[in-house]
Amino acid sequence: MTGDAVTYTAAATAIGGLTTATVYYVINISPNIFKLATSAANAAAATAIDLTSVGTGVHTFMKQVTFDGSSAAIVTGK
Repeated sequence: MTGDAVTYTAAATAIGGLTTATVYYVINISPNIFKLATSAANAAAATAIDLTSVGTGVHTFMKQVTFDGSSAAIVTGK
């Protein structure tokens, strides 16, 4: 969803225009396509980062989740 914060991590060489271990903001283009912005305001304005190379290795985008502790939650997974 546009404006969602994601942390980008590169296992080898980062995608040109991005820095590993950095938070970026999603610009949703379609269900399977997104661009990235440097701030939530830039995401809302559809001002995307120019990507200049594909990098190498594995690239991961992890969505940032906020939990304020005001309600109980149990998370399990295998």
